[in-house]
Amino acid sequence: MNDKHAAASPERDDSQQLNKNDAFMCFGITALVYVALSAVLGSVQNTVEKGSAVWWICLVVTSLGLGACAAVYLRCTHRNPWKQATLDVAPNPLHTVFVCVCVLGLMCFMAPLTNWIYDLMEKAGLPRPSVNLPRQLVPLLLTATFVPAVCEELVFRGVVAQGLVRGMRNKTLAVVVSGALFSLFHANPAQTLHQFAVGCLLSVLLIRGGSLWSCVIVHFVNNLAAVVCEFVLPEAVFTSWITCLVGGVVAIGSFVAYILLVKPAPHAFDPGERQTTPFAPVPTMLFALSVVVFVVLWVVAL
Repeated sequence: MNDKHAAASPERDDSQQLNKNDAFMCFGITALVYVALSAVLGSVQNTVEKGSAVWWICLVVTSLGLGACAAVYLRCTHRNPWKQATLDVAPNPLHTVFVCVCVLGLMCFMAPLTNWIYDLMEKAGLPRPSVNLPRQLVPLLLTATFVPAVCEELVFRGVVAQGLVRGMRNKTLAVVVSGALFSLFHANPAQTLHQFAVGCLLSVLLIRGGSLWSCVIVHFVNNLAAVVCEFVLPEAVFTSWITCLVGGVVAIGSFVAYILLVKPAPHAFDPGERQTTPFAPVPTMLFALSVVVFVVLWVVAL
């Protein structure tokens, strides 16, 4: 977190940089839109056969709605979404590859650990959490990999993570908060720990790599690997301590190597010593309300 990043691109206007109030406001708006879309499209999904074309289309529209929230928010605050979200910066191959290896190792580490936690939950009398998506390979590849990767990254790294990192004095805490919001937003106990770790890792990648496209690629690889492994690998792999051990070594080793050996990319941004902006009442209240709503949704999903 304390790397001396390269100077920001001269094309960027520092006066328009995001702050924590932007992160709060965008998260709150996106949360409201997501809840509304889930209610409306969820009712449509309940009227059609699960796994039908309409059912999958509803899932895609929900994801597109998230990305639209971030783009519209940036436009309404007189910012260029393409530049502000660092979509105008090409992904750095070295940064992208290192973090891809890290998330794949993290997936191997988390799968057995998550199953062991579920076993404990069942022994405690709680239902076993599950993702509960139809096992249809082609629709999953089309709707649960690239589209969510682009739309979620535009919100959570393009606006939320940038705003928190630039607007909070403790940058490591900002990364942790962004990861927590990313996992909480999914309101899915089956993936909370994994999503938290991935969310933090992607925020670090954005800061050091300087391009949202790197985050999109890593997010896509994570989603794609999860879908493919579900269909290809036997269940025993996801409960093996060997998988957990090897995955942990790969994840930790690649992350340490990434931090120590890979220098920040030329377009990496340095939040520097910017003066933190005061908490604005409307974004703060909207943010607090949305967090409470998603905590409730997470508990209900148990």
